[in-house]
Amino acid sequence: MRTDAICYLRLGRGVVPGLGDVSESYAYPVLADPPGCSVGTFHILAYVVRITVLGKGHIYLAVPGSTACLLAGAQALNPTYPPITITGGSGAFAGAPAPER
Repeated sequence: MRTDAICYLRLGRGVVPGLGDVSESYAYPVLADPPGCSVGTFHILAYVVRITVLGKGHIYLAVPGSTACLLAGAQALNPTYPPITITGGSGAFAGAPAPER
């Protein structure tokens, strides 16, 4: 991870049908005033999300980040990402990487 990025800890909880009690945690890395963008914009850098399913294990997702020059506000809440990849899992989700297409 870049040393000039600001990382925000994000945590969430909920119930997902078919899985049960689920929590998520990840560091959300933001690069302010990235090269090639206007002052006052930012990029969301690549990061890994850990999803924990109570009593079943973890699922890991790789989020590639957004290449758009984002402005604060609504755009920042709904960035467009390239496809997210399941990179692994533990417990009931061991061997969870997505199959090759």
